[in-house]
Amino acid sequence: MGNDRRTALWLGLAMLILALAAGAAAGLWLDRPPAAPTPAPTPTNEPQALGVLTLPSPTPGPTATPATPAVDLHLPDSTMSNPERDDGTPTRIQAPAIGLDAPVVEVMPRPVIVGDYQATEWPVPGNAAGYHSGSAYPGYGGNTVISGHHNLGTEVFRYLIDLEIGDEVILHAGQARYTYTVAEKELFPEKGTGAQQQLDNGRWIAPTTDERLTLVTCWPYSGNSHRLVIVARP
Repeated sequence: MGNDRRTALWLGLAMLILALAAGAAAGLWLDRPPAAPTPAPTPTNEPQALGVLTLPSPTPGPTATPATPAVDLHLPDSTMSNPERDDGTPTRIQAPAIGLDAPVVEVMPRPVIVGDYQATEWPVPGNAAGYHSGSAYPGYGGNTVISGHHNLGTEVFRYLIDLEIGDEVILHAGQARYTYTVAEKELFPEKGTGAQQQLDNGRWIAPTTDERLTLVTCWPYSGNSHRLVIVARP
């Protein structure tokens, strides 16, 4: 009988240990309840903050030196002179190699502020090439400057990019005819280069001591990111 009681006691103790172990495995400890689930974040319609970099607007200083003139080839037509004149102003331009034959009208400059500098921009006519008023008359020495659109209006300078060194360019001024030969062809970036670089590019249309003809337009046809400059000499 005593042995039976001891056996029953051991069996009961073993069952209690097994029950406790099962409860622990199931996370049923009374002093360690299961952790509550983390609530999901509440949806919000608030926009995400974006970083904004603010640069101070440049203000021209009181002693700013006027910069070399700049060219803008995307401005509306300005007041233009009558092309039928005989005072030395070019009235027609031709370049047989690219089929160019177009009227030339005089265009007037207007001042602009570029960065910290005062500069000059030149409107370009839509249906003619534009002679920069104040640049040299053909045959008088100095820099005769003519600009034109290549993808606006009548696309006067559409094929200027195809001119090659040695090609002929002819200017008519009244009854006179002036023949030039292409000596330089320059293509350089303009868009997105910064104010200083654009002003530096303007040196091509500045006055010179030698006699030359400078033709200016944009490139490429679909982008206008570059400036094309043709320099021709008598």
